[in-house]
Amino acid sequence: MNEQKSLLTYLVEALDRYCAARRRTAQEQAFPKRPGRLRAWLPSRGNVLFTLLVVGGLLRATSAGALPLKAPALAGDSSTISYQGRLADGPSLDQKLALC
Repeated sequence: MNEQKSLLTYLVEALDRYCAARRRTAQEQAFPKRPGRLRAWLPSRGNVLFTLLVVGGLLRATSAGALPLKAPALAGDSSTISYQGRLADGPSLDQKLALC
C-alpha cells in the first residue's frame, strides 16, 4: 500500500485541505459563539464617549446662555399688536391696536 503519488495529486490534496480549513473558519465567523444577546445591542466604548461629550457640551452651552432651549415668553394678548409709529394719513400713535 505504499504507492507513489504524483505531484499533481499532492497539490490537489493540499488544495482540498486548504479549502476545508477556509470553510471551517468561514462557518465559525458566520455563526460565532455568542457571549450573550445583549452584547450585540450595546454600543462600543467610542460611541458612548462621543455621546457623553456631545450631551455635556450641550448642557454647558445651555447653562452659559449660548444655546437658549426655553421658548421666549409672550407678553400681552395675541389679538392686539403694540405699534409705535406714524400712520400715513394721521398723527403718530402710541397704543395697542386690534388686529381685526
